[in-house]
Amino acid sequence: MPPRLPIRKILVPTDFSACADQALEYGLGLARTLGASIELCHCAPAPDYHVPALVSPAMRVAATDLVAQLAQMQHAAQQELQQRVERHRGEGVPLSWCTLEGVPDESICQHARQSGCDLIVLGSHGRRGLSRVLLGSIAERVVRFAPCPVLVVHPS
Repeated sequence: MPPRLPIRKILVPTDFSACADQALEYGLGLARTLGASIELCHCAPAPDYHVPALVSPAMRVAATDLVAQLAQMQHAAQQELQQRVERHRGEGVPLSWCTLEGVPDESICQHARQSGCDLIVLGSHGRRGLSRVLLGSIAERVVRFAPCPVLVVHPS
């Protein structure tokens, strides 16, 4: 039997969906049992703050508006993360949060590697068929490329 590795830091990515909330609840229970901490994270698209002067004025306005919308979304995500962390304070589990930018599965795996996470707990929407093919599966790609074990919580 292989030696049991200590799990001290659990990363719980969230998209603020019900299945991500289930994964957080599962992660909290696991962290409480193991004496681990949880880092809750959300990944958003990286806004491109540089709008080239070579595009037409109308395109510049549209691009600038899009960058502003992405910044507002990131601010809203930070507030949502803070609320979730505050909601679970006092439950005996050290909690922190962070926001990531970029492609979700890549950013999650990179952050887990850089921050020394021992386990990733994430929810799966449980999509099948064409919707899975079209939308892809972040959970599946995280399982493939994560630097640590991954626990996938399926919808109940």
